[in-house]
Amino acid sequence: MGIMKEYYFDMLEEKYNSRLASILGITTDELDIIEPVIEEYTGYDETLYSYVVSFKKDSPQDILKKINRIDNNNQVWIDSWELDSQDYEDYTYTSIPYKNSHEEYQQSIINIDRLSKIKLETEELDKIFRKQIYCSIVSSLELFLYETIINLTKSNSKYVDNIIINHPRYKEPAIAKKTNSEKQKMVKSALMNLNYHNLEKVSVYYNSAFNINFPTFEDLKKHLTGIRNDVVHRNGKTLDGDIVEITENEINELLNLSNKLVDYIAEKLNLSSLPF
Repeated sequence: MGIMKEYYFDMLEEKYNSRLASILGITTDELDIIEPVIEEYTGYDETLYSYVVSFKKDSPQDILKKINRIDNNNQVWIDSWELDSQDYEDYTYTSIPYKNSHEEYQQSIINIDRLSKIKLETEELDKIFRKQIYCSIVSSLELFLYETIINLTKSNSKYVDNIIINHPRYKEPAIAKKTNSEKQKMVKSALMNLNYHNLEKVSVYYNSAFNINFPTFEDLKKHLTGIRNDVVHRNGKTLDGDIVEITENEINELLNLSNKLVDYIAEKLNLSSLPF
């Protein structure tokens, strides 16, 4: 890892620790001393709801006594939006020279298509290369879905309010009683943490924010939550250990399905006229 990249990740960690220390009511030096363990608490649908911050029993008592909301188990439960919503505020679209997320996606696909035509020395290398091409298409689609909704909600707060009004999650009794400011932070945190290959969840957020319905995506879903997981998480094997071969046909099918969804969204949201 290069020096600048190490510096970048150090800065991210420093900012995260500063935010956590502020929520807990202690200094970053005190946070370093007690070395908390942080775990994610997710719902049945894998949505991140909270963080559980745990402290060792032998941590300095003078520091533990300062910590806000600490319970009898030496734990603090923190809503995800308390810790993550600032990431949304800090996000800036910096994909120059592209005008918007659609243009960036299109150029990415052009480059991927060029790469896909390259033939390597052996079939074994081609198999590996096809997996990389496949993953690149998925990543390009995920990035488009992410950048589009983040950029549009940041450019017009009414879309965040639309999500609060229309999305089923924010009608749940425990959330409905929160202040509008808290709900806005929850939405922003959710958008930053959403798994953008999960089209079922993504489509609900897009529909809630922009009042658009995704076209049928069952065939694309097969790629994004089935084959993708086999390739990305298990290097081309199913949970049963069977080998998944990525063929040119599968690459072309994924590419066509991805392009159709992206072009549909771009047209519905008129992205060509929106620089961000």
